Amino acid sequence: MSVLLVAALLAGCQSTENHFNGPIIEIDGDLLGRYWLVRQSESSFDAPPAQRDDCGEGFVLLRYVIDSHGHVFEADVLRSQPEGCYEDAAITLLQTWSFLPTAFNKRGSPVRVTQRIPFSTE
Repeated sequence: MSVLLVAALLAGCQSTENHFNGPIIEIDGDLLGRYWLVRQSESSFDAPPAQRDDCGEGFVLLRYVIDSHGHVFEADVLRSQPEGCYEDAAITLLQTWSFLPTAFNKRGSPVRVTQRIPFSTE
């Protein structure tokens, strides 16, 4: 019984574990490309169809952590315009991203990024 409990706890920890091989470096979104390459290369995103008419163009300012394996953790919305329109879409989009370390960041140093994600209606 105790073996099953330990196995269940270990399996649960593996699925949400982040990996940091050093201190987290605070950076602005403009410096992200120095440390990590995002596999999703779009910098502007179409607004979700249901929100195009109601919200128009806008942006979401996000803060998130990229761990040493290129996975995203701790995503938070800092600000959005128009408020209440694109926050969920931005978080959903961010959760689909994964990152590769650059030659400058061979060790895969983790970073905390503040990044503006624009949304377009075109």
